Amino acid sequence: MTLLKWATIPIVLLSSLSAAEETPNPAKIFAPSVSGESIYQDRIRLVQTFYDIMQNNDITKLPTVLSNDYHLINASDLQETSYSKFTEMSKNLTVRIAALHKTFPDFQLTVTDLLVDKDQVLAKVSISGVQKGNFLGVAPTGKPIHIKIFDIFTIKDNKIISISEMWNELSVMKQLGYIVL
Repeated sequence: MTLLKWATIPIVLLSSLSAAEETPNPAKIFAPSVSGESIYQDRIRLVQTFYDIMQNNDITKLPTVLSNDYHLINASDLQETSYSKFTEMSKNLTVRIAALHKTFPDFQLTVTDLLVDKDQVLAKVSISGVQKGNFLGVAPTGKPIHIKIFDIFTIKDNKIISISEMWNELSVMKQLGYIVL
């Protein structure tokens, strides 16, 4: 019987570096390991690739990481949004990613933590940018936003079959000045 150890494995997502950075700030990865190597390296790479695709707006590569019947769940939603009139909330990730890049042309995505076990990966991510297009019905404000997101990926046969996401829509609306509390 081999005992698994949890290890922090430093990684760098190339897309998480700004041009001004000389030394990258790697994400922290927590995953069972044997001899210092994560036994779930394939899952880590798959999620990294997903975020690289998202950062670079390279939506033609989405089929390389998503299963044909993937589903997206907004765990923080009070109501189902699959019928959402806002493209940035679309359950179709091709539509959603393109809309986010249109709204935030300086879109930056940073992965700060990954926790891997069995068929799931939990990611702590932040997205930032300046609103230059409509976002959730709010006209362009020119204001910067910073969204913290938790994603739980479920993986089967080296493809993402579901993503359960949680982010604070109220915080985003406050940052845009749409809601004053």
